[in-house]
Amino acid sequence: LLYNNCVPATFQNPLLNLCVHNNSLLRAALSTLNNNMGSTINPEYLSKLTEMTRLCVSVHWHRVESSPGFPVLEFLSSLFQFTFQQPTLEGFYMTLDIWNSLLDYLQLKDTGHIAKYEEVLVTLVHALLKKLQGHRDLDNEMLDNDEETERQKFLRQC
Repeated sequence: LLYNNCVPATFQNPLLNLCVHNNSLLRAALSTLNNNMGSTINPEYLSKLTEMTRLCVSVHWHRVESSPGFPVLEFLSSLFQFTFQQPTLEGFYMTLDIWNSLLDYLQLKDTGHIAKYEEVLVTLVHALLKKLQGHRDLDNEMLDNDEETERQKFLRQC
């Protein structure tokens, strides 16, 4: 159902429920990641959750965002937190790809439609710039006890 772009009208509610429950799964994963228990989450689970989130945004966003039962800002807040809590760099890039899908969708919309996303997108850009700035300021020469520089450790943990 999630992989299909053309969905019969009878499947609109189940599709909406899938995306709403996806948000619940994001929140549960965030709770685990926030408690520094990220290593207890199976990487395959995170990958599948990211894929499901990607499909909700890239394939079905036009359906779910206009539904009165879908918490758009809560979903995007969960996605934002999930993006910056990723335990791997690959996971971080995969979540950035989800944001890219949303931006592609918004490019086709009028200014009034885009305005409701402004706060979320500005926050995303600020967080990305902060992450990039922090990356640039890390020491890339002095090795620690693990034979890693600050920058190498950051990239490994990112």
